Amino acid sequence: MDLIQKYLMKDIDVLLNCIDEAILIVDRDANILKYNETFSRLTDLMGRSLVGMNLKDIVASGILRESAALKSLEVKKKIDMNLTYETGQTATWTYIPVFDERGELVMTVGTGRDMTKLVTLEKKLKISETIISQYEGRNLKMAGDGGQVEIIYSSSVMQQVIRLGWKAAATSSPVLIWGETGVGKEIMAALIHQLSARSAKPFVAINCASIPDELLEAELFGYEEGSFTGAKRSGKKGLLEEAHEGTLFLDEIGELPLKMQSKILRFLQEGNFKKIGGNKMQAVDVRILCATNLTMDQLMNSKHFRQDLFYRLAVIPVFIPPLRDRQEDIPPLILHFIQIFNTKYKTDIKLPAKLMNRLYTYEWPGNVRELKNVIERMAIMYASQELSEEDLELILNINPRQDSSGRSLPAPEPAMPVLPPSLPKAMEQFEEQWIRQAHQMAGSIVGAAKLLGINPSTIHRKLKKGSLRLD
Repeated sequence: MDLIQKYLMKDIDVLLNCIDEAILIVDRDANILKYNETFSRLTDLMGRSLVGMNLKDIVASGILRESAALKSLEVKKKIDMNLTYETGQTATWTYIPVFDERGELVMTVGTGRDMTKLVTLEKKLKISETIISQYEGRNLKMAGDGGQVEIIYSSSVMQQVIRLGWKAAATSSPVLIWGETGVGKEIMAALIHQLSARSAKPFVAINCASIPDELLEAELFGYEEGSFTGAKRSGKKGLLEEAHEGTLFLDEIGELPLKMQSKILRFLQEGNFKKIGGNKMQAVDVRILCATNLTMDQLMNSKHFRQDLFYRLAVIPVFIPPLRDRQEDIPPLILHFIQIFNTKYKTDIKLPAKLMNRLYTYEWPGNVRELKNVIERMAIMYASQELSEEDLELILNINPRQDSSGRSLPAPEPAMPVLPPSLPKAMEQFEEQWIRQAHQMAGSIVGAAKLLGINPSTIHRKLKKGSLRLD
């Protein structure tokens, strides 16, 4: 009991120094009564004797910029306050005033918690959120050693795909991108590479279906001098070696021969390989991205694709929906491609609203690739004239769809949109949508009017009437 009394009465400083939080006690006149070592470290006042000094004088002299204790004495009630010190550290202080039996203020006792790490994390989080929000716009551009990657979108479903790509870029795990032909799988792979820590290193792409089986192994793994007839004297680097510290993109992975699947699986498991004709294993640091237009069920249930390789490659599966399932992306894509091909061919394509609606409701079996080709075809065939509905039908049916036997299929019926309450309302909504999209693409009313083939006064008139908002 005597020992406890000793610590409580005589050695309270020892007790205060056992507390991780900063402690400061001042009397009603702002004279410092007690403090602990944590307070000294936090305020960078180690080595100074502060007991008896007046806190007002310390602040006035600039040793401390401000004090929560003085605020507590002023308002005479509990306060919470954040302070940042010259050391760069931030603390959250809580001061509680102490009163005597007559209600007179005696002193205020403060505890301060160092929040520097938390504040730093919050700042980093805000920066990350700002960066992510920049990449979630309708026009996402990334430039790197592999060239510029650009994704045009407006739909929430593509926003989710972009978010998943962003998360995938933060890892080195294999990614399997799947979706129909023409949805932009290689562009997504390039985006993941550009967003990753490997963006300054090579992005090497190979289409597994375009190279004969007997040459694919040499392309991927390379070969040593004299490995086979026709081999270069100096041998050849494979694409895995070319992609060292970067990314290798295997397109049409579902067409990979079984023999090569075994070799790729071994590389994924061990991280090394042998060149053709070589005797030693060679290690490389390569991130693998791959793509297929097969569904996951088709790939998993195929007798021609190893399931163990599928599970190795599909650590992060990314599905890109077909254009018909994300119609909101069609208007900005059309305007984007019109802008590109008007510049490329020095044309001035004009699409009446009726034809815009036809493009919007068309199924686009070839997805974004088909849409791009159609707009380029317009620019080449019709230059600066206004297209008619007959012209559009001719353009859309130049490459008719075929069934599995090669027979032409009829053009698909336009999907029926959800109907507004009346035809005038439908036309008004449609016009507003296209004007807003054009304004976002062009950045000005004059530019939007030029893209849409209308007079700028039309847009100004709608804005004045209040039937259109561009913000």
